[in-house]
Amino acid sequence: MPDDLTAVNTHGGQTAKPVTTTRASSLFVLLALLLALAGTALAAGQEQAAPSAAYTAVVLEAAPLTNPHGAELGTASPGQALEVVGQEAGRLLVRLPGGQEAWLPAASAAVFAGAPAEHAPRLARLAAANVTQPLRQRLLAGRIAPGDSQWQVELAWGRPWRSFMVNLFRDEEHYVYRAPGGASLLLRFKGGRLEALPERETLAVESSPPPR
Repeated sequence: MPDDLTAVNTHGGQTAKPVTTTRASSLFVLLALLLALAGTALAAGQEQAAPSAAYTAVVLEAAPLTNPHGAELGTASPGQALEVVGQEAGRLLVRLPGGQEAWLPAASAAVFAGAPAEHAPRLARLAAANVTQPLRQRLLAGRIAPGDSQWQVELAWGRPWRSFMVNLFRDEEHYVYRAPGGASLLLRFKGGRLEALPERETLAVESSPPPR
């Protein structure tokens, strides 16, 4: 056997070029670089699609707004969505549409995960909905209950991320929703009505929800 890993062509009497490990090593290095670049691009895409870390205060009832020095700035209206930038005992520090910061009584608002713009579609639909005032108040606060219709759940939590299961024969539907705190929850509807609420978070496939 040749010592230099030379392959001999016994038919033509000619000797092939030596086969070395240099070319194979180069191919492995190139493949590793391509895989690393692909992983970096995928991670970047997932980071861009990640849900917003912002929080929104949805005003439940007319409440006074004061600046950090205690001066009154006006009144927050029910259904108004304001970005939360801080909090302390009994009140939330919110950012007004013009960029000014103000204190809002915590008891007068419900806090949701996501930026105010994410909640605008839901709040607009709720404002136009023909529902009783007690129900409007409950849905505005993001509180759902067994027996609610899917339409009512969407007014409280926004539209589902995706359909998990639809069984027309049993009149049963399962959907993944984003709860007010940001958790992904699988809600089950039977006959168009919400069944018992889930006790733990659902692992959703999507990395970020659609507009509510």
